Amino acid sequence: MHRREFLQRSALLGAAVWAAVMAGGCSTMTRGRSAAPRVKPFALEEMTVAELIDFNERNREREPAFFGQETLLEAQRKGTLSDLPYLDAKARCVKWSKEIEALMESNQLDAVVAPTTGPAHTLDLVVGDRELGGSSTYAAVAGLPSITVPCGDVFGLPVGMSFIAPAWHEARLLALAYAFEQATKARKPPQFRRTLDLA
Repeated sequence: MHRREFLQRSALLGAAVWAAVMAGGCSTMTRGRSAAPRVKPFALEEMTVAELIDFNERNREREPAFFGQETLLEAQRKGTLSDLPYLDAKARCVKWSKEIEALMESNQLDAVVAPTTGPAHTLDLVVGDRELGGSSTYAAVAGLPSITVPCGDVFGLPVGMSFIAPAWHEARLLALAYAFEQATKARKPPQFRRTLDLA
């Protein structure tokens, strides 16, 4: 696969995943520690998108203090899991999963190894998150086993390396990731810095 084709497929994959999620793929969500850390730190509770929106509105000073919930509102307006946009997006994801596995098999690959994404980023309350692309979406959409391990840092911001294997090859995947971890010793404990040291 040439770089141009890879980039085109990446854009289509992202659009398909977004369409699937927005068409009803997130009709329920799980609320865990971040949603109510002072009340039930490890309790999980299933919520509909409408209930999550309502929870955020009632806890506006604490939950979405700096960010809105436009994505949740958009998901709320979408249809059901039987609507055509969702079914089309899901079919594209299944097709791509078969293509990824065929590519690995035809090239006799134990795994595909690639940076998970760019370095972790600092919060930007004006511009918001930045999207640099990444490799982890492919495995997630295709339903293939994937593992990410630390591989270094950029100005103290961690970078991960993803290992993606064909279905039912989890043992080999874990062995490869473990060997990489032992060879690189790249993991550093989190530091929770207030700002970056760019010197």
